[in-house]
Amino acid sequence: MFEIGFWELVLVAVIALIVAGPERLPGIARTLGRWVGRAKATVTAIRTEFERELAAEDDKPAKTDSEQDKQS
Repeated sequence: MFEIGFWELVLVAVIALIVAGPERLPGIARTLGRWVGRAKATVTAIRTEFERELAAEDDKPAKTDSEQDKQS
């Protein structure tokens, strides 16, 4: 998905340390972790629901042309 390497993460951590300071950095990291966790849970729930709907659609029998003509 994202191509973020080790050195990019180190650079972001150093900038965060400089901007936020060592006192506030653990709280910021904790909050960011919660947000990422919630985002992952939401994406997983949406993916699961989408796959469930696709499976339900595949289980329905397909109507043939003759069945559709009879209903018309």
